[in-house]
Amino acid sequence: MTGSKEKQQVLLASQSSLLSKSIEKLLEHHYDMIVVEDAESAWKTLAENRQIVLVMSELAVVIEPFALIERIRQASDERLAATPLILLHGEKDTREHRQKAFQQGASDFVALPTTREELIDRVELQIQLFSGNPALIAADNEASAAGALKKLAQVSFFDSRVDQELAFSQRHRSNLSICHLKIDGIKSLAEQHGKDALQGFVKGLINIILQSLRTEDLLCYLGNAEFHILYPATNGIGAMTAVKRILERIAASHINVSGKQMQTTLSASLYSCVAGQQTSLENIYQQLSEDLQQAVAAGGNQVVSSFDSSGPQTFSIDRVLKLIDQDNADDVDEHMVALLLQALPLFEYGDAVLDLELLDTLAELRKRLKKQTNSPA
Repeated sequence: MTGSKEKQQVLLASQSSLLSKSIEKLLEHHYDMIVVEDAESAWKTLAENRQIVLVMSELAVVIEPFALIERIRQASDERLAATPLILLHGEKDTREHRQKAFQQGASDFVALPTTREELIDRVELQIQLFSGNPALIAADNEASAAGALKKLAQVSFFDSRVDQELAFSQRHRSNLSICHLKIDGIKSLAEQHGKDALQGFVKGLINIILQSLRTEDLLCYLGNAEFHILYPATNGIGAMTAVKRILERIAASHINVSGKQMQTTLSASLYSCVAGQQTSLENIYQQLSEDLQQAVAAGGNQVVSSFDSSGPQTFSIDRVLKLIDQDNADDVDEHMVALLLQALPLFEYGDAVLDLELLDTLAELRKRLKKQTNSPA
């Protein structure tokens, strides 16, 4: 038995025998597949078999009321609670259901139909996170294993989240930032340390990145040593600070992989905008890619940033107050009408709560501000 390596066990839950056979065919040479037909059987099998390292399920199997996801994530057994769960979704599955499943604790999504390469890549990544390094799974002392796994999004889900944030940004004139990261010198690292050590090293880098994110931020591993990070409701200044913090932490870190001390840097591009009608996901990614090439060409450990000038330039109230306090508010003047209109709901609410009898005054102020927006520049 010493000459052979046992395949890792993957549990597949599917109501479709055709889909089960298809997934089995794609994965059978890499994993020992266990197939069940419903959520209850999946839970029973998972609870009894501690050799299972990943659960894969049709979205339909766990859609109502997401019992399988909830039971896994709320299990008292920490290892069981951290088991990665990849959901398979088709064209008939709604975005709302995918979002709900992710919020409940799904680790990743794979759109059907899929390829062997994509499926194996996603499965391998989740299994590595689950079983390769306990320090990675618990991103910090307070983060659960399930929480760390939930933060890694699949590309298709990440893109859908960005689309939602762009729509929100356009409606509410809020900021949005996206970062593209690339590991510097990945080829030389592979040649020097080998593929297996490199995989462990990438996992260590992911751990550091995850520790640097807020709850609302979203990390996506693109493969080929590259990542995307979504910073919702974050302007360029805030996002730049966050990205530089990641680069500094990576550059200062020595990651131990099988007794080897490995170290590298990251190159980064950053795109910030207040979305307008012409803002598109394709254009953002293209700009990020171009800027990332500049960062790499500059020698690595650099950030190149861009701002979408097609969207309306805005200033937050907090930022304006700081600029006024610093006697540096000249650039704010042309945005004063928009700022006052932005602040009016707060005064109107305060008037209602405190009974200040300012209703007529605020209505007149709103009327005058509206006229200003229609006045020639």
